[in-house]
Amino acid sequence: MQAYRFSAAKMHQFLGFPFLKSIQNRFPDCVAVNNSGKEVKIEFEELSDKFDHDPKKCDLVVCWKDTLGSLSEVQILELSDFVYGH
Repeated sequence: MQAYRFSAAKMHQFLGFPFLKSIQNRFPDCVAVNNSGKEVKIEFEELSDKFDHDPKKCDLVVCWKDTLGSLSEVQILELSDFVYGH
């Protein structure tokens, strides 16, 4: 498992996902439950511009570095912000 996937899985509660329903090697990479009890489909990418799936079938891209910014059709959560506190 890539380091950013491992980091996201280990930090899931801190990131606002108290429960992970599944982590898999197919799209979406993860199905989690957020703090309000809603199921969230998550894709892990090292860089957000590597996301190449249907944005309507994904709720969140968790990446190490956000290289898309406002161009993204999917909400982005950048892990380096949490690790380095930027």
